Order: sequence, then structure tokens, then C-alpha cells
Amino acid sequence: MSALRDAGLDPIEVPAIAIEFEPPRGDLDAAAGLLHTYRWVVITSANGARAILKAAERILTELGAPSWASIGPATRRVLEDEGIEVALQPSQSSGIALAVELPVVAGDRILVVRGDLADEELAVALRARGAEVDDVIGYRTREAPERSRALLRAAATDGAIAAAVFTSGSTVRGLVSLGRAESIDVLSMPAVCIGPETADSILLYAAEKPIFVIDAYTKRILSRHGVLPYEKSYDDFHQLFMKRLPANASLYNQYHALFVNIGKDFCRKRPLCASCPLNGWRGVPPLCSD
Repeated sequence: MSALRDAGLDPIEVPAIAIEFEPPRGDLDAAAGLLHTYRWVVITSANGARAILKAAERILTELGAPSWASIGPATRRVLEDEGIEVALQPSQSSGIALAVELPVVAGDRILVVRGDLADEELAVALRARGAEVDDVIGYRTREAPERSRALLRAAATDGAIAAAVFTSGSTVRGLVSLGRAESIDVLSMPAVCIGPETADSILLYAAEKPIFVIDAYTKRILSRHGVLPYEKSYDDFHQLFMKRLPANASLYNQYHALFVNIGKDFCRKRPLCASCPLNGWRGVPPLCSD
């Protein structure tokens, strides 16, 4: 928001998603209690930083033992505001850039804190370099929070909106849902987005174009069932569907929704394979266990 203002623009904040931090006594608290055992703590977002700081405060653990790395200036600011020295911020704000630039040797223990919708690409890349990685969810994303309906309504009646800025696929889906609830045509606004998933989400959910969206859930489910290795590119997964399914936006929307439901309810970081409806799909069990 501050960067947009610095550029002379007049941003209006309408949260299309809500953040829910992980509750006490879970995996995040357990990792916070072991901070002193990690060579690096890697934080992928500002909300991830807030999540691990809350956990550390709950269990009264020291923050200074490991080295800290963060993706993006906003994440860095949250950590530095709490007196944490950030030893590495990658040259580009991406998980792959951090995985390449982080100085690690085989056997280093690394904690990665991320959101539930972020993919496992960073952890996979660090493990490929020989690190021992604990990949922990710090927060979960909920789309179209009820309290944002009034904010969208006020923004729409306050004057013409030059563009809508989206930071993720979930913000696209959230704003579209809010617009439908308020009978506001958000689809007519020019869109600015970050990353291919966000762009494809705009095309599918907002423009209703037949473009398949690949997210972390889709990659996790397909890789665990041996369809494609997880480290394959976004385009590799994208073409898997675009070349095999008829060009139908409604079909793609339904497919993606099913992947999200399976990912949230069954194909979690700690999967529930025995009860998953895809257990045994393609004649083989998934490449994971309960």
C-alpha cells in the first residue's frame, strides 16, 4: 500500500482474504520450541513472520539462536521490528531464489514457515541441496471475509476504480465472491497481478476464460500419485490439463475446486490417505503415508 502511495496512486484496501494463524500446541509451537536447533529459519511472507513470532512468544523461546532469512522487504520489516537481524534476503522475492542463494551445507537443519496455500517448492529445493528441512504451516487463508463486503461496497460507490491489484489466486477468488455477494461487477475492472497462478485465476474466475489454474494443492496431489514430479514447472503442470481437457471454463473451475477440497480435507502436509477418495487412483497408492 505504501509503495502505491509513494508512486502517487490512491489505493483502497479491500481484503479479499483473511488470515488465521495456527492455534497453540501444534506443529508451529513445536518448531518454535526448537529454534535453537536450526541453522536457518526461513520465512516466506510477512504473515509467516507474524505467525512464528506469536508462537515464540507463547512458549517463551529465544529468537536469536538461528540465522534468519526472509523473502521480500515486508517480511524483513516484521522481523526487524522485533529486533531480529535478517542475515539473508534473496535478490529476487521468490522461494527458488532463496533456495539457490541460501548458504547451506549438507546436514544443516532449516525451518521453513509458510502459509497453507504456498507450495512446497522451497522446501523441496533445499532438501535437494542436502539440508534437513522442517516445512511448517504458520497460517491459513480464508477467502471472501464477510467484513470486507462493506469495504467493497464503499469503494465501488466512491468513484471509478482504475485497476484491481491481486497478489495471489486466492485474492482473485475472494474478490469475485465478494463482488457476487454485493452485486458489484468486479470483472469490469482492469487487473494487475503477481505470478502465473494469479494471472490464470483472473482469466478463469473473473474473465471466465478456459485457463486451468495450478496451485499448491494440485501439484501436491499429482506428485504424490506419481503423475509429475513436484519440482516440475508451473507450465508443465498447466499443459498437463490444457492438452487433455476440452476448453471449458466451467469444467476447469470444477476441476480446480475438487483439487482444493481434496487438498484441504485429505492431501495435507500430514496426509489422510486411508480416508481419501483418491486412495488407489491410477491403480497405485499415493507416494506418501498417514
